[in-house]
Amino acid sequence: MSFDLTPSEELRQILQAAQVMLDRHYPVPREASPDPVLPLADFGAFALALTEADGGAGFSVVEEAHLHVAFGRHLIGPGAVAAAVAARIGPADLTERVISGAARVCAGVGLGDNFLLMEPDGAEMAVCRLNDGYHLLSLGDAPTLVSAMGGARPLGQIPPPGRTRALSPGNARIAQ
Repeated sequence: MSFDLTPSEELRQILQAAQVMLDRHYPVPREASPDPVLPLADFGAFALALTEADGGAGFSVVEEAHLHVAFGRHLIGPGAVAAAVAARIGPADLTERVISGAARVCAGVGLGDNFLLMEPDGAEMAVCRLNDGYHLLSLGDAPTLVSAMGGARPLGQIPPPGRTRALSPGNARIAQ
């Protein structure tokens, strides 16, 4: 499978609009703190690669990847990628709340018998990577905060719940 990564005129317009929004809401020299998701949600960042039938803009993951490159240039935290994945794999009501910015999602990875969460403050769900793929976890209980080395972004830890929601096979290929 190959993708043409040359930006189309439409993608250039999206990236230019994203740059204006990022410059306004996410200036590069800022303190390390959880990123507010509302400007990203207002821009439509979490719905860009969702189908129109699912409430998205109908673009592909190529356009979304270009947008996330711009996020990285502005030090947007991993919650932005987690929200985009959660919008794809979550139930419809969560997808709507993620797209609108009403639901905050954090990212996590499997670490021994627990999940290590990045920027969990205020998140109700976590998209976590475990050896068999990505899972969407509900954060009903507050995660245990753990110390980050060198004053880095906040981290939390939770034990794995009994039930997680795995990516569909098609989205799992995209996410890997």
